[in-house]
Amino acid sequence: MLEIFKQEKSFLTRAKEKSALKYVVAFDSVGAYVEVCDAKLKPIKEIDYRVYDGIDREILQLLEELSESDFFTISWENESDNIYLDKHPRLLELLRQNGTLFTQNGTALSFESGIFSVELEVLATTKGFKNSLKIKGESAFRLLNAHYAILTDRVVQIHDVGENFKKLMDLNSSINRDKLEEYLTILYTHFENISLNYENYEVVFKEEKRLIKPAVIFEKITADNELILRTSATVGKLSPEFFNDFNISKIVLINELESTISIYECDFSDVFEIYGTIFSQLNTLKRKMKASIL
Repeated sequence: MLEIFKQEKSFLTRAKEKSALKYVVAFDSVGAYVEVCDAKLKPIKEIDYRVYDGIDREILQLLEELSESDFFTISWENESDNIYLDKHPRLLELLRQNGTLFTQNGTALSFESGIFSVELEVLATTKGFKNSLKIKGESAFRLLNAHYAILTDRVVQIHDVGENFKKLMDLNSSINRDKLEEYLTILYTHFENISLNYENYEVVFKEEKRLIKPAVIFEKITADNELILRTSATVGKLSPEFFNDFNISKIVLINELESTISIYECDFSDVFEIYGTIFSQLNTLKRKMKASIL
């Protein structure tokens, strides 16, 4: 019976292989991942976790288990063997407890206490607006996952920004003056817990939903006298083209007279109702035309 607990290979003769470890946070096109390195930050391969104890043992064992699990998982999007921090929050917690986390250039990372917000600073320019994302006033940060970021030599916890966190830094951009409502609507649709700093404007999260109006766009009449139209939606200054181009669940409306920025959940009930009416009428017309031809 006890045979089932036998290990495949003894580690007792490998005790001399134990060395000081450093865990390095690296980034690639997929995201942030961890490498196990020696004191000179050279990656170490084929580490036997049983040689170690304490948090090191837990980290190395978890990394081995995750690597074995990923070996049997086929991913068409990611061919890398890296272990990514956004997929394994337990790993980041163990690294925090261990206290030996470094950047690729050798900077030691400490974990700062507290939970902070990602802030969007909107600055008016002569041509429009310059938008900058910041944490604790610093714009030079990198997200490890939706809950943690690196600020130079510190890892800070942030309020969850949502599953689209990898695309957040793309919002560091300049926009035309008439695009601010569209920009903020995209921001608050796809990200969570982003605070906004724009002049003296007050940001208000509305409890009531905003009714979105249906819109029908008549595009053209073909040479065969066929009418081509598109159904869409509109509200405030947000155009039907905008609603066609982007998947929107929240809208942002700016009141310059009252210096307020209001954020609403969208109510598309009228839009869906008119869609159904149009399609029903078109199908009825189609059947009548077929009947008249016969």
